[in-house]
Amino acid sequence: MYLMDLPLRRSPPPATTILLLVIAYPILEEIVFRGAIQGALLKQAALRHSIAGISIACVIASSLFATAHLLQQTAGWAALILLPSMLFGWARERHKTLYSPILLHMTYNAGFIGIFQAGATS
Repeated sequence: MYLMDLPLRRSPPPATTILLLVIAYPILEEIVFRGAIQGALLKQAALRHSIAGISIACVIASSLFATAHLLQQTAGWAALILLPSMLFGWARERHKTLYSPILLHMTYNAGFIGIFQAGATS
């Protein structure tokens, strides 16, 4: 946390923050980035080409996702979002549904809340 220049919390986050980070944001972000953006990009045959199962459409959507996080986070933090985002995009293409990336995103965000909270209380 210190290296990312993020403050440690000394108390649990409010329930509304947890609900937003673990439920609302993952659903909305996956609808926009994996559903709308990646879905539109996948309509282009050239963008369906993949390397190691990751399509060009997924890389573009994930890059936009990470870039969007620059609005509220540091550049380093936004860059760290790129790899999990590509996993979410891969899951969307693999399972042909938004349920998989939404569930992965919720789990990812919940894990970070748990890790940061544990680090703050130790």
